[in-house]
Amino acid sequence: MITHLSNVSRASRCIGVIALALVVLPACGDITAEDPTGSCALEEEVSFSGGDARRAATFGIRAGGSAGFLDEGPTFRDYISVDEVDSGFEVVFDPELRVRVGLEGDLWRVESVDGLVDEETCFTLLGYEEPDSEEGAEHEFLNVRLRAENKRAAISAALIGSPMWLGPIPYEGFRSRCRAEIFDEDGDLQHTTRAYPIDIPEKEGDRFSGGTFIEVPGNKEFASGEFVCETVPVTGAPSRK
Repeated sequence: MITHLSNVSRASRCIGVIALALVVLPACGDITAEDPTGSCALEEEVSFSGGDARRAATFGIRAGGSAGFLDEGPTFRDYISVDEVDSGFEVVFDPELRVRVGLEGDLWRVESVDGLVDEETCFTLLGYEEPDSEEGAEHEFLNVRLRAENKRAAISAALIGSPMWLGPIPYEGFRSRCRAEIFDEDGDLQHTTRAYPIDIPEKEGDRFSGGTFIEVPGNKEFASGEFVCETVPVTGAPSRK
């Protein structure tokens, strides 16, 4: 079965992120982090143009994840929204943290961070880059990992991840169906689960949600896994136009 960890607070159920992009840490002279609020910015000038808010949001969420914003614990920052500003975008996390991002040529970059963050977090965010690419109306799972079976603690083996919706919101009349595929150390497919439904978010603040897992056999030597999703019409729902 697929299970959403929704019986606890959102801050405690989000599980982190695997960065799907190049991470480059700038040299110390490339940022300023002396503001008492902890805000920081690139010293070099950037020229943003183009891009759209949806793509800015998914980039900003991955950037935040690289700095621990989506992890359990004190570094957690809840994703709130994305706002267009000047030629770029501000990706907003709670509490009151704004990450300014934009498209420079064919590369998404972080220009500045406004909020209570430490120097290490500033370095990580300002160094995060991602090539521009078209993203479809589908779910992508972040921080995917296998959980081992623990019979003593009555914990089943599972593939765990955190789904992020890449498409427009709202996207009425559709939902995702996702399955787990499990591989051995040689990368050969060893097990595939049935597909389970995942609802598409109805508001921007729910674009990234907390931990989800699909149970897998616990008596196998599995090395890795991935979630495979497709977007399908909801039975009986009106067609999307």
